[in-house]
Amino acid sequence: MARVAGYGGDLLAPGVIAGIRAWSMDDTVEVHDSSGFDTGQDKTFLAGQMTWSGSFSGFKDGAPLAKGTELAAQFKESAVAAQKWTGTIIITTVGSATAVDGIVAYDYTFTGTGALTAPSG
Repeated sequence: MARVAGYGGDLLAPGVIAGIRAWSMDDTVEVHDSSGFDTGQDKTFLAGQMTWSGSFSGFKDGAPLAKGTELAAQFKESAVAAQKWTGTIIITTVGSATAVDGIVAYDYTFTGTGALTAPSG
């Protein structure tokens, strides 16, 4: 499988959020223990609800996003249009950092609400 360079990636919500340098996301499913007396020593499980969350960070460029902000987001893996994750996020944490010899930076965590559309290839 060919590698994809991340430098063409982006975060759109609904336009480009300026200054973003990185994002990460976890797309998971809850798993419930469905073991009963009839399963003996072998545990059994059932898939539950889907959940997704993540974070993004970058340099300050304009006003920071506020906690509780809900955004329709597109997380682009690269410059290839089909390589993106799409869904609605809620900002849960806002962090900031600055140093005398650095650039003011922000980092955000989010929780996805509703379905997440994953890239097709």
